[in-house]
Amino acid sequence: MIKVLHVIPSLDRKSGGPAQVIWDYIDGSKEQIEYHICTNREGLSVQELEKLSAKHQISIHHFNYLGSHSTKFSFSLFFWFLKNYLQFDLIHIHAGFSLTSEFVGLFCRVLNISFIYRPLGTLSPYSLSSGNSLFKRIFLPLEKMLLRNALAVHCTSPQEEKDILQIEANCNSVIIPPPIILLDSNKGSLKGKNNQELRLGFLSRIHPKKNIKYIFELLTKLPSVKLFIAGSGDESYMNELNEFISDKGLDKQIEFRGFLSGESKRQFFSEIEWLILPSYHENFSVATAESLGFGVPVLSSPFVDATDFGESKGIVRLELEQEIWRKTIQEIQNESVEIYTQRQSEAILYANTYFSASVVIDKLITLYNSVQKKR
Repeated sequence: MIKVLHVIPSLDRKSGGPAQVIWDYIDGSKEQIEYHICTNREGLSVQELEKLSAKHQISIHHFNYLGSHSTKFSFSLFFWFLKNYLQFDLIHIHAGFSLTSEFVGLFCRVLNISFIYRPLGTLSPYSLSSGNSLFKRIFLPLEKMLLRNALAVHCTSPQEEKDILQIEANCNSVIIPPPIILLDSNKGSLKGKNNQELRLGFLSRIHPKKNIKYIFELLTKLPSVKLFIAGSGDESYMNELNEFISDKGLDKQIEFRGFLSGESKRQFFSEIEWLILPSYHENFSVATAESLGFGVPVLSSPFVDATDFGESKGIVRLELEQEIWRKTIQEIQNESVEIYTQRQSEAILYANTYFSASVVIDKLITLYNSVQKKR
């Protein structure tokens, strides 16, 4: 059995989807692969990490750190890695522009350790131009070195692969999206309400890059549209959004649901007709894949990577122009039940084709087996 060590800067769900998706990869394949995780204690106590370890039945090696977020630096993590790396057949490193990931990757390069590198969307044009751009310019040569020397570069979408190849063409890129546990949908069509109300849903971490104010601006011109928002965000940004809603008089059109999981997420998808996500950048978006799998069509910007695997009537991708979005939403609202039902069917087919756990886990195990043979 292959023994794989995942190195990820944080397992805190506040860090976004990657900290959650790693469990989908692991849980779906741990009968064939022996996994360990090496991480920092960002946002999680020792007790919480021990609960995660027990829940998923794998070893989590966790360490204190200095700095914050991308600049996290843990001497104890690095010493542990240098002492224990020979135990593992492969190292799977997650997240670009993190000192944790970059220095482990550098150790792998210097010590000739086999590794797979998963940048997690950090090399997209949007990501490179946002945040601490000076920090990114300084460490970009190291990122390129990791791309060149990884036995495989793990991309989660065709768009991420394109972004990576523009930065470093000499790398072995492989597309493996997150495996999605597809939710059973028995809701049927929500259409046929005499167009009284269109129910849109937003499900994501609430962050400025999600461009949620764009939806609010649309609603000012679409009084018969209601928006349900599921997710959590920083208190200051949430306060800013609530002030914006109040100023625009949108209180009756917008409802916050908070963070959802499990049955509450299933209920959310059963209540909405479309998922809407006009993000500036979205490296995959698990919520989008789940929505499609549940039979809820998706309206997105071109920067939501989960909608870029192929054409489908269950997906509408629009450039970020307000008038185009407004007209499209009005057209959607006036569609027949038959057209909407077709969109539902194609959404489910798309999710099953590209994201079902059986398809994705098979690709992951094939990758591990192939790179092990290259060692």
